[in-house]
Amino acid sequence: CEAIPSVSSVSSYTPLCRPWYANAKKDKSAAVFNPVDEDAANPGFLYISLSRSLWGANSELVGVVALDISLKELTA
Repeated sequence: CEAIPSVSSVSSYTPLCRPWYANAKKDKSAAVFNPVDEDAANPGFLYISLSRSLWGANSELVGVVALDISLKELTA
């Protein structure tokens, strides 16, 4: 992930290098509240995300699910 510059286009986007993915992967037992960040779709507005890792029967990572909650109404 260190070799991947900040993402500015959809074609170079990888969730594997995003904080919400890494944070969820570290904590196997609960949903993770991630730091508040600026919304790329609505510059100037903030959002918070929750993420959770999903593990298979053999303790193999199946994936990560995340939910972004816009704080636009609170910051407007």
